[in-house]
Amino acid sequence: MRLIDFIKDNYIVCGFDAASRSEVIQVLADTLSQRGLVGNREEVVDGLTLAEEFHTTVIGNGVAVPHATIQGVDETLLMVATTRQPVEFGPAGQDLSTVFFVLLSPPGLGGEHVRILARIARLASDPIAVERLRTAESEEMLMLAVEAMDARL
Repeated sequence: MRLIDFIKDNYIVCGFDAASRSEVIQVLADTLSQRGLVGNREEVVDGLTLAEEFHTTVIGNGVAVPHATIQGVDETLLMVATTRQPVEFGPAGQDLSTVFFVLLSPPGLGGEHVRILARIARLASDPIAVERLRTAESEEMLMLAVEAMDARL
């Protein structure tokens, strides 16, 4: 299983502005909705926010993996996004995040969801690969960085 199998061209967002976890979630949900990738923006906001309240999705190295199971999603969706400035996405005192892998799955695909999360965690443990993601200057460069990172394992 490769991450790139779940990422389409319009699933990439490079260098957006946000100052807090809630702003990151709002921007990501807005983008997914505006691009026609999800039907119910509020369900995405609620799902991602609820998941963060139970357990942070910050995995270190400046990477967070907000994820949720969403009724209105027909297939697993993986978005990769970066912020211009680091954001306090997890609890105070944790690493700030600039790279976000947003994973949305329909109900019933829990096994696939967990395997994708595990792959992201393995790939994100490589600081050089994460730096390529963080410093990508365009959506095309960000996609190429994900492809290169994904091919290494």
